[in-house]
Amino acid sequence: MNNTVKETVSTGNGCDKPTYGKGYIFLFTDGNDEIEIHGSAISGKEVVYYNEEIVSEKRSFGITSHHLFNWGDNNYKVTFTITSLLRGAIECSLYKNGELIGQEEQTMYQGSGTKLIGLMIIFLAFGVIVGYSGASLVELLLKWIG
Repeated sequence: MNNTVKETVSTGNGCDKPTYGKGYIFLFTDGNDEIEIHGSAISGKEVVYYNEEIVSEKRSFGITSHHLFNWGDNNYKVTFTITSLLRGAIECSLYKNGELIGQEEQTMYQGSGTKLIGLMIIFLAFGVIVGYSGASLVELLLKWIG
């Protein structure tokens, strides 16, 4: 475990919409203590801060991941769970001594499912057209060369 102090503190309340650049940021308080959890949408890197100090850090590409750490006489557990791959929804739960003390879900895409499926069909069609055009061009060039 790395005990480096975090360079900057998020001024957000943890409820901001996640982006691919900043990822997911969850903010919980336990009395006077602040637990901030970052999850990258691109690299899978997850970092847990307790009062600005890194207490757990790892990369995860699974549906669920867990971070366990102790602070004082308390045992904490942070759980990331992907609740929707299509919408990019992640639920973060914080447990203290086995008891759930905080839970929040953030979603990368907040539109309707119908719009999302329509958008995926458009991108799929575009990919098929570009792929077919590229393959046809390569075939034409090979005939012209050979």
